[in-house]
Amino acid sequence: MRGKNFGRLVAATMAVGLLAAACGDSGTKASTTTAAKSGAAGGTGKAKCAAGTSIGFFGALTGGAANLGLNEKRGLDLAVSEFN
Repeated sequence: MRGKNFGRLVAATMAVGLLAAACGDSGTKASTTTAAKSGAAGGTGKAKCAAGTSIGFFGALTGGAANLGLNEKRGLDLAVSEFN
């Protein structure tokens, strides 16, 4: 049981990382020192996704693990709508 939860955590973390890597900052590049001085983690907050960017989802939407898969999908949908 514990191994399954860890695997799901790793999969969710990889999905978020993939989303972050797919959408980069298309505006002016902020220098590392500017980001460090402002206390920001980096970037300008004006990220744009390239045209045709797609996100893949792999999760159970039916069956015994449907609750977890549906929650992950809803979280992904919310993240995309918040980004847009």
